[in-house]
Order: sequence, then C-alpha cells, then structure tokens
Amino acid sequence: MKRILWLATVSFLLLLPFGTDGRAQAQAKEVAEAVTVAGYVTPVVLPLDQGRYRVNYEAIGLVISDTSSGLFHEATVRVLGQFTIEKNKFNDGQDWGIYTLRNGDKVFFTATSTGELEPGGGGEVS
Repeated sequence: MKRILWLATVSFLLLLPFGTDGRAQAQAKEVAEAVTVAGYVTPVVLPLDQGRYRVNYEAIGLVISDTSSGLFHEATVRVLGQFTIEKNKFNDGQDWGIYTLRNGDKVFFTATSTGELEPGGGGEVS
C-alpha cells in the first residue's frame, strides 16, 4: 500500500508542471502536418496478475517535417504515457505531452489509444 501511495505521489508531482502555468491560456487551434519523430522511449513494466501488465513510459524525441518546413519542424516532444496490457491487448492508453517549438512556444496535448501487441514485439496502435 505504501508503494502505491508513493508511486501515485511521484506520478502526480511529475505531471504537475504541465498544468500550473499561470499565464493566460491560448485558444486551441488545429494543425495538420506530416512529420517524422525520432527519439527514444523509457518504459517501466509492472506485472499485475497472470497475463496483465501496467506500462508507464516517458518518450523524448525530435520532430522533422516531411516538407522541411512548418510549425512543428525541428520541434522537440516529451510524452508521459500509460496503458494496461491484458491478453496482448490494451484499450486504456493515455498520453500527456508537450511540443517545444523552435521559437520556444509550447504546445500541450493529450491522447488516448488502443492496440494489440504481437508475440515477439510489434503490433498495432490506434
């Protein structure tokens, strides 16, 4: 029980900086841009029951636009995420992230995902 409480507290403290900006919030806008992201992911896999696992991860990457221009070209991205695997499937994926653009502006985002893992690695995510 103490480990769970400690893990919840640490997780909250890691996510706290994403929501504590005291400046006025910018109006949300949509942008579509074809990009490639190169980076790395640091996962932590926690066994729960027989055949069930909780995966928490941090991903850091560099965004390169397919047209070598655009809003997200040469931006960096950091994502914290989690999902639960049961019978090689997950439907509760949650991600929280931030893009840092070349000019220093920040773009915050959240995402949800579902997917299926294949034995030996690989799979599909939507």
